[in-house]
Amino acid sequence: MQNINLLETLSKANKSFLTAKLFFQISAVWATLLLIIYLIGLLHNHALQNEMNKLNADKAKINLQFTAYLEQIKKKPNQKLIGTTPEEYSAIENATKNYSIIGFSNSLKTLSEDVPNEVWLENFTFSQNNNSVTFAGQTISEKLIPVLLTNISKDKSFAGPAFNKVTIQKSLVDKKIKFKISNF
Repeated sequence: MQNINLLETLSKANKSFLTAKLFFQISAVWATLLLIIYLIGLLHNHALQNEMNKLNADKAKINLQFTAYLEQIKKKPNQKLIGTTPEEYSAIENATKNYSIIGFSNSLKTLSEDVPNEVWLENFTFSQNNNSVTFAGQTISEKLIPVLLTNISKDKSFAGPAFNKVTIQKSLVDKKIKFKISNF
C-alpha cells in the first residue's frame, strides 16, 4: 500500500508557481526601471543637444561680428568703432593683436615649405614690437643658404622685412655650416 499525502504534493506545486510569478514580477519591475532610466537619459540628451545647437549658433554669430569688427578696424585703424565703449574697443584691439599672432601660424606653415632639403632651422625668433625676424640653423652646403633666403624673400608672409644680415660659420669637424639670417 502506498501512502500519498495530497497536501504535500499540492504545496510543492504552489511554491514553484509562486516562485515563477515572483520572478516574472521582479523582472517586469527591473525592465520598467531600465526603460524609465533610458527615457530620462534620452530626454536629457535631447535637451543637451538643443543647448549645444543654440551655443553653436551663438558662436557663429559672434564669429561673424568679430570678423566684421576686424574688417572695420582694418579699414579705419585710427578711428574708434561707433557704438563701442572704451572697454569694448580695448577688448577688440587686444583680440586683433591676438588674431594677428594666431595668423602668424600661416607664416610658419609657409616657412616650412620654403626651407630646402638638407637645411635645418634650429631657431626662429619673431618680435612684433620692432618687426624683427631671425632664422638660425645649419646645412651641409653653403649653396643652400641663398636658396633659403630667396624662398623666404618671395614668401608673402615675410615680404615686409628685408633680410640684410647673414652670418655663416663653417665647422671643420663635421663639415656642417651654421647660419643666422635676420632683418635687423
